[in-house]
Amino acid sequence: KGCEHLTSVTVPDTVQELGLIPFTGCPDLDYVNFQGSEYFTCDNSIIYQLDSAGKKEKIIEYLEGRASGSVTASETKGIKAIAEEAFKNTKVAFADFSDSEIEVIPERAFQNCEKLIQVILPNSVKTVLPEAFNMCPNLMRLTVPGMYTNFRSTAVDTATDPDADPETKRPENLVFVTNEDSLAAEYARTYDFIGDPNGMNI
Repeated sequence: KGCEHLTSVTVPDTVQELGLIPFTGCPDLDYVNFQGSEYFTCDNSIIYQLDSAGKKEKIIEYLEGRASGSVTASETKGIKAIAEEAFKNTKVAFADFSDSEIEVIPERAFQNCEKLIQVILPNSVKTVLPEAFNMCPNLMRLTVPGMYTNFRSTAVDTATDPDADPETKRPENLVFVTNEDSLAAEYARTYDFIGDPNGMNI
């Protein structure tokens, strides 16, 4: 963590566990060599945990040195989980999880992602935990296709008071693209975010 000039890392293939965002604060690092590990791989500057069959199962960390700010559906296809803080403090701007099998957006998953504009969740998501989208002031579009996706009250910053802590001020232009009868739409209405049920048909 915090190695500002780090450009290369090699991890022994015997390593079976990684802590939360182990390479945060390394803005020039875009690849970690796991030497053919059966536990982890790094593909296009994203560290994945592998299942017993060697398939990508969980996103561990989006490396800060990644050139592209867009995470495509093909990169998240079949993924079952995201680690806490996996995208925290990065320059990610767009993330498409529509073909994933994720059930939980964990705490602080996208915390302090100032460039984040759009996120597409899959039908499978059941819960969005506290501070998942904390300090994402430019978040403009959150697509939530599931009818029963439950957003915890602090999943997105909701403060409207001009004197409120800057870290909790709401993303003013955020639109929830979701079915008008869904739990996500109810959350949007509760906190006066814009709802767009028509966007689900685009």
